[in-house]
Parts: sequence; structure tokens; C-alpha cells
Amino acid sequence: MSKDTKVDDDFEAFFTPENTTSFEQQALYFANAVIVALIPVYLFYSVFYLEFEPLNAIFYIAGVGASVYAVARSYAEAAFHKKARLLSDRENVITLKSVGNLDGQKVSKRAVVAAKRQQQLSVTAHESVAFSIIFNNVLYLGAITILAGWLFKSWTPLVNYIGSTAAASALLLFSSKSAGKY
Repeated sequence: MSKDTKVDDDFEAFFTPENTTSFEQQALYFANAVIVALIPVYLFYSVFYLEFEPLNAIFYIAGVGASVYAVARSYAEAAFHKKARLLSDRENVITLKSVGNLDGQKVSKRAVVAAKRQQQLSVTAHESVAFSIIFNNVLYLGAITILAGWLFKSWTPLVNYIGSTAAASALLLFSSKSAGKY
């Protein structure tokens, strides 16, 4: 097998159905990302007394939009990497020996193993999505809180909002992209 063939096979394997996000997952990621991206707007309005002036609306919309994209993309990346790690750890858990005795059932052991593996794949996918959402929410909101309350504290509220949301979004994207390397 040549090196080019292996690269092509890896590239094609990346786009298999179990490696792509479904429409339901994308909708879940987007809905959660909108909620999480709006939390800093409320934080800056109530804590830092950020004024809602019409001229500044462009910055609010851009900040929320960029944050929604970054958070939703990070959900998908982290879920993909977590699912791959969990599946590699669990790949030999269900075997023909682990199925046990089927006393009087007319189902083959291979069919039972295939059904259990499919159920395991579904559970692993749900676990990876839940982990991704919780981990990225904590990381993003924690970064916003630390950046806004410590690093950008002496800046004006609008610049504080722009800087802290941009830096937290960049941190989130970087952490989700580098998660697959470790």
C-alpha cells in the first residue's frame, strides 16, 4: 500500500456517517451556542453597565455571532474527538464470548453482538455530545469571567466586551482544534 493510498483512505474514512454531525446535533449545538453567547451580553449589561446604544449594536451582533460560531464549532470538534477516544477504548468490550448463553433464542450470537455494538455506539455518541457541551460551556464562560474581570478590567465596557469575547472564542477554538492531537 502506497502512502498516497493510505492518505486517500484516511480522507474518505473521515467522511463516514459516524464521523459527521447530524442535523439534530447541529441544531442542538447552535441552540446551546446562542444561549451561551448571550450570557456575556447580560453579564456586561448588569455588572459592567454596558450601554445599549444603537451605534454599538454592530459590535454586540458581531460579538454574539462570532461567539455562536466559535462555540458551536468547538462543540462539534470536541464531541468528535471525545467520541473517537471513547470508541477506541471500548472497541473490544463486546465480543462473542461476552454475550453469554442465548438459551433457546433463535437469534445468532453475531446478531446480538452487532445490536449491542450499535447500542454502544449510540450511547458513546450521546456521552461525547454531553461532555462537549459541558466542557466548552465551562471553558468559554470561565474565560469570559476571568478576562473581563481581570485582564480587561480597566478598559471601557465596550472594549472589554469585544476583547474578552474574542479572546474566549479564540481560546475555545484553539482548545477544540488541539484536542485531537493529545
